[in-house]
This record gives sequence, C-alpha cells and structure tokens, in this order.
Amino acid sequence: MHGLWARERVGGPWRVQINLEPVEGDDWVFRRDPRVRRPLEQVVHDRDSLPRVNPAVQLLWKAKDPLPKDEIDLANVLPLLPPDERAWLRDAIALAHPDSPWCGRFDAASR
Repeated sequence: MHGLWARERVGGPWRVQINLEPVEGDDWVFRRDPRVRRPLEQVVHDRDSLPRVNPAVQLLWKAKDPLPKDEIDLANVLPLLPPDERAWLRDAIALAHPDSPWCGRFDAASR
C-alpha cells in the first residue's frame, strides 16, 4: 500500500490523496528508483499547516508515462520552477525514467 484516498461520500469524487513514501533517516527515497533521493524538508512543503509535495517531486511521478493532463501540468509548472528545482527534476527524470518523453524538455523551459 503506497497511498490513501479519501472522499466525502461513497461514490463521490476523490478529494484527498495521501502518499506513503519511503524515508531513510532524513531523506525521502523515490520508490521507483532508490538512487533518487532528497532531504525530506525539500520534498514536503508545509504552508499554512497543510503539508504539500514539492511540485518538482510531483512532476517526477508523472514523468514515467504522462497523460494529457500531466503534459498540461508540466507546461504550466516547469517555467515557474526555480533553476535548482528544474535541474533536480531534469536529472531525476534522466536517472529514473530515461525513456520519458519529458527528457530533453528542460532546455526550452530555461530560455
């Protein structure tokens, strides 16, 4: 089991997803490829007492086999990522998902 989903009523739309991720010490470990890891404090952002996943980490999950909605997410989020996050995402995708159609898309986003 790697995640929990919640909805308000049976048959209603899913409202919340909680990912259960491996952690070693203070590092998050990417379940699909344990060579990809980050300090946990860089993976989970806590704003307004609501923990949220770093957008670069979420995009890494989507990179394996992106759906049309994932392409929209990449197009909207990639230009907003700081250069260090964009570089981390580029390198993590190349390592964990070298066949991803997103490999090579990062140079255009940095222009």
